[in-house]
Amino acid sequence: MTALVLINLSYNSLTEFPDLTNMAGYLYQLCIEQNRFPTVDIWKNCTALNILVTGGRSLVEFPDLSDVSSHLEGFYLTHNTISSVDYMPKMVKLKTLVLNNNQLRKFPSLTNLTTTLANLDLTENEKCHIEMMPKHCYLEHENRFTEFPDVSNISTTL
Repeated sequence: MTALVLINLSYNSLTEFPDLTNMAGYLYQLCIEQNRFPTVDIWKNCTALNILVTGGRSLVEFPDLSDVSSHLEGFYLTHNTISSVDYMPKMVKLKTLVLNNNQLRKFPSLTNLTTTLANLDLTENEKCHIEMMPKHCYLEHENRFTEFPDVSNISTTL
């Protein structure tokens, strides 16, 4: 196999995740939202993974993204019950981070994402506090910030 672009297993009732060991190096996009398998880092060894969509799985903890931090460009973790993100690894290519419809109250400084993050969606969360916004970042509407994030590093050019 030379290229596997997308696996979309969303909106099924899977209780176990299939073994992707033989495909891990070719997988570009993985969509696994609305399934019932337990929290596992199924994206480990997915060296080509650029987009990960994993919403609606009743997750209560933010997953470890260390294995995909060097190449992940889009991460969609929506409709879960995550209340805090305690650590965000340096993600050198992340452009889109969607964490809407969780229960976020705490979010770490986004300084690890300041050079690449262009879209941040935290809509429909609890009252949330972000320490610092990344440069050139579009922030979705309907956030429930307890205070406005530090925007001193945002570019003055439009």
